[in-house]
Amino acid sequence: MPMSYAALISGMLTLIATPPNLVVSDELVAQGYQPLGLFSFFLIGALVLLVAVVFILFWGRHRLRSVTDTQEEDLATTGTTLAGMWRSFDLHVQSEILVVAKKVPAEDVAELIGDESNIVIRLRSGAKGKFIPAMFRNGMELLRGDRVFVRGPEESLKTLAQRPEFSERIDPANKIDTWIDEIGFSDVLVHPESPLIGRAVSNGLGVEAKDVEVVALVRDGEPVEDITGTTLQSGDRVLIVGPWDALDRAVKRHDSLVLLSFPQERQSIPPAASGFWAAIIIMAGMIAATLFELVSITAAVLTAAVAAVVFRTLSAEDAYRAVKLPSLVLIAGMLPLADALQVTGGSDLIVEQLLHLVGDASPRAVMSAIFVLTALLGLVLSNMASAVLVAPIAISAAEALRISPYPVALCVLIATSASFSTPISTPVVTLVVAPGGYSFSDFLKLGVPLTILTGIAAVAIAPILFPY
Repeated sequence: MPMSYAALISGMLTLIATPPNLVVSDELVAQGYQPLGLFSFFLIGALVLLVAVVFILFWGRHRLRSVTDTQEEDLATTGTTLAGMWRSFDLHVQSEILVVAKKVPAEDVAELIGDESNIVIRLRSGAKGKFIPAMFRNGMELLRGDRVFVRGPEESLKTLAQRPEFSERIDPANKIDTWIDEIGFSDVLVHPESPLIGRAVSNGLGVEAKDVEVVALVRDGEPVEDITGTTLQSGDRVLIVGPWDALDRAVKRHDSLVLLSFPQERQSIPPAASGFWAAIIIMAGMIAATLFELVSITAAVLTAAVAAVVFRTLSAEDAYRAVKLPSLVLIAGMLPLADALQVTGGSDLIVEQLLHLVGDASPRAVMSAIFVLTALLGLVLSNMASAVLVAPIAISAAEALRISPYPVALCVLIATSASFSTPISTPVVTLVVAPGGYSFSDFLKLGVPLTILTGIAAVAIAPILFPY
């Protein structure tokens, strides 16, 4: 829960952290005011973050029920780890990592390994003590210090490890981090009408999966020890290994293979680690262009998105998928409603009732009312819809009071990210319900007080950043 709350609060730090911020800024521009800057409300977000950390550490965490040992065990074993895959396929006793003691020419590797075993992955020492993984292919030699991931019957592996060409045996489970970033595993099922049925495992999975290799097989619930001469049958569970992009291509063959699971470890793998520094430079350039007002924030963000594709930190397909079409449709549908409220006088009526409710109180009372209105709408609408609806009302209320619209607009902006009170108000919160074993009441216990504290921080700091 603290993690999800931190993700929500991150939307209060910069203008581009969450789409509702841009909606509020664009509404200011539409009403004839200057847009918000990239860090215009950073201090409010930083204060809310500090308040949230203190609140959860010293009060909030003590209000959450304790998870029982049984629940903790269930949560810990949810999903499939790579170690779990190996156990289910008996690969923990049918595979080894062997350290090469002396050079083995390419023509001698086959004779060294024999017919029962095969080298799947070669790990060669690289810079800074790291090992560079590669799928082993015929014609590759072995050098002193190389590590090879070998698959085969248990007795065959014991005999192989005693050869003078190898100096050490290593449990593969202890060295998964040496290759998991580039080469992974996948548990798949052979489709009943698959063209792979009858194909020998040693012949691979066809042209579309040429970089993928079968390392283990379960048939009728029992692991098959010697897969070298085995042919694939309908319903076979197969553990395949290869580069992640090759695995993705292989499991997309719905006429041949059915994906059962990837290991949990894949979730922690950067999808494009090689583009890390390019992404950092692009992000820094976008922030600098915005801070020094070289271009508008919209132009800076779009330029950064194009640069990310050009420099291959992500593919054009990934960039396209990152565009949330449902959000665009939602905004397109809510904008006419917001315009209708203004054209028909609905916004003026809401403002009049709001001012009547607070009477002759200070502008901070109006800001508080706007915050509460936005937060309540956020319980039943998305934060995007809430921003679209309330932003024009907030600006109109500020104009009616003849004060700057910026502090009132900031209350809308902060309130859209303060969806702490229910597990259904935003997907950011919903995602942690099952893993954390939370109930609806848990979010009420922490979310309601934290929302109130956030509102107090917004109402207190906004007029300091943007005086009336």
